[in-house]
Amino acid sequence: MFSKMSNRKRFVVTCKLCRKDVPSGMKEFSFRSIAVTCSSCGEERQYLPSEVFLGRPYRLEGIRQTNPLCRGASFSDALEL
Repeated sequence: MFSKMSNRKRFVVTCKLCRKDVPSGMKEFSFRSIAVTCSSCGEERQYLPSEVFLGRPYRLEGIRQTNPLCRGASFSDALEL
């Protein structure tokens, strides 16, 4: 009947490497740049306030599924999967 807490919108950023929406960890909007570590690929990047938006973070279901290109694999390695 009620939506789960995880379905609520949060401040998120789009990872510059794997393009997944990652929670920023902020409860309020910040007017300064922030550092966010992607929960999917592990990359830490700086994000400007204009790159932070209200949305739903990407959820990993069951087995951790990561993009093989995020870990430094070559494109041919990704095609073999």
